[in-house]
Amino acid sequence: MKLDPSWLDAAIDSDDWKVVHILVKPKHKGSKEYLTAKIDQMLSRSGDPGYEVAEVLETMNRTQHAQTIDYYPKALEKHGKKKSRYHYAWWLLHMMPDLSKSAVPRIEALLPSLNESVVDQVIPYLERLKEE
Repeated sequence: MKLDPSWLDAAIDSDDWKVVHILVKPKHKGSKEYLTAKIDQMLSRSGDPGYEVAEVLETMNRTQHAQTIDYYPKALEKHGKKKSRYHYAWWLLHMMPDLSKSAVPRIEALLPSLNESVVDQVIPYLERLKEE
């Protein structure tokens, strides 16, 4: 089934993230800017970014957004500075194997700045990314 692209336009215009997340397409005009603004907004908030950041990053990755590998380490860094509660880390880590292999050096460079418990969680996912 093909939906009229104006539905996605309307969702972007009204900042209806859940609808955008479902309808977004890689080459839709306005999607890239919307996703960039959304992730910037989320990462600028204080506190743990939570699963919503991972949702935006997954959507960016699925739509082949060129800045996904720029934002992923930022989200991981924001999350990983303090001792992690596993459920927050899971949202970011489970998508790591789906990233481009070009993300590997950026993630590896980040490891020394992360909390040791977070590094322990990152390593298995990073190894999967390297293998795939």
